[in-house]
Amino acid sequence: MGDQGYDSNKIRKMLSRQGIPPCIPPRHCRKKPVHYSKRLDCKRHKIETLFSR
Repeated sequence: MGDQGYDSNKIRKMLSRQGIPPCIPPRHCRKKPVHYSKRLDCKRHKIETLFSR
């Protein structure tokens, strides 16, 4: 899981080669939209917020 800063084809391919389904929301400027789990992204955000406190 990662935030939009990790949205690149290179990182997505690396994760896929390792058998890890990428759960990274796409950047707004991406030409082809990619699918990701909005439910997992919401959980990632909650965990990130907890650690930032």
